[in-house]
Amino acid sequence: MKTAARVVAAMAAVVVLLAATVPHHRIVVRAKVLPQSRIEMLARGGVAVTLRANRRVRVRVGASLVDPAGASVALTRGKTVTLRAHRTRTVVLPLDGAGRSALVACPSARLAAAAVAPRGRRRYARTVGAPVRLDPPDCGRFFAANAVWNTPLSPGVPLDPDSASVTGTLVQEVRSRAGGVEPPTINTNAYTPPIYTVGADQARVAVKLDRPPGYNPALAAAFASVPVPPWARPSAGSDSEMVVWQPSTDTEWEFFAAHRALDGWHASWGGRIEHVSRDGGYFAAPHANWGATASSLSLAGGLITPRELATGEIDHALAIGVPMTRSRQWALPAQRSDGSSTNPHSVPEGARFRLDPSLDIASLHLTPPIAAIARAAQRYGLIVRDQSSAVVLYAQNTESLMGDPYLAAFGPAGPSALLETFPWSRLELVQMQLEGPGPPPPPPPLPCLVLRCG
Repeated sequence: MKTAARVVAAMAAVVVLLAATVPHHRIVVRAKVLPQSRIEMLARGGVAVTLRANRRVRVRVGASLVDPAGASVALTRGKTVTLRAHRTRTVVLPLDGAGRSALVACPSARLAAAAVAPRGRRRYARTVGAPVRLDPPDCGRFFAANAVWNTPLSPGVPLDPDSASVTGTLVQEVRSRAGGVEPPTINTNAYTPPIYTVGADQARVAVKLDRPPGYNPALAAAFASVPVPPWARPSAGSDSEMVVWQPSTDTEWEFFAAHRALDGWHASWGGRIEHVSRDGGYFAAPHANWGATASSLSLAGGLITPRELATGEIDHALAIGVPMTRSRQWALPAQRSDGSSTNPHSVPEGARFRLDPSLDIASLHLTPPIAAIARAAQRYGLIVRDQSSAVVLYAQNTESLMGDPYLAAFGPAGPSALLETFPWSRLELVQMQLEGPGPPPPPPPLPCLVLRCG
């Protein structure tokens, strides 16, 4: 009996030892930051994090930004939550003031989340997620890296055989209007689109296409459900342009002659671009006649933004409007034109000019905003987007901005005075691929009257 008792006691000791070595009491918490863009975090007012634990536990979870050097900046105030065993829970951690400021600054960083005991005695989990997605227009470029707007021009790109004559036409327009009623300028609050960036949960409304029933069913369907925010207003001027941009669905809608009536939103034309981040920056077949511009180039392409002027770096081509563009002929990637000039050396819509790559821009001692524009024109070019009443560049409309940042950027002289220093005469025309029948031939001369001949 004593032997049996010793065996039982030994077995009990082994059980106790095994129980002591099995980590059944260990709490395991996993935190994961969901992929999300800067715009979504600002629109939501918080950072979404998923949590999962192997036991019921209370944790305090927070989110931060981690820059490439490893420095961390807190984004949220933190939040205490209770997790149930083996259940995944998603929480939205509200941004604090410092976190919101960090996101507004367009950080090049990754998101991180941490879960600790409520009193900070023990850290259960820490994870670093995907980089913050920096969406346009505030922090990035619209369209694919190889889109027409985003592709740099090599110094040796072929020039058009008619470069001198067509460029001469443009330079003559600039010189003839400088100091006049409609001098070259940068549109900032009229005849240039506001861009309204909306979150994933923005309520959708129908935008009625002001055309006869059945005129373009595809476009009417594209306008049937649009996340137009209630504060949206189109640009001033008869074009009444407007762009709605939703990063979460990678979709952009643009409108021409947009207005809000008693029965809701209306527009006479426009378009929708899906998969914007992979798009070429213009409307192509089967919807080549879509778009709020006369060339089918997107309204969102080539816009100057306040941040670009503040940093002095414009990393894309610039959209330009030119008076009296060529009639019945356009240059790809333009898909159409409303040009009215029969001059064979007039500027076609879609034409791409660039500053002579041998030009030393620094030696011109331009003001910072004009120097930034000149560098962009030299590297990427100026793409003719529309026929206009004056030679104009386009900036993001102040309707979709906080105040008017262009007053500080351009100073009291304004953009027209500054553009007088732009080296227009050093522009060159990149080789064009023309489409369309071209301008009609000039009318035959009138019959010569005998008394007025000779």
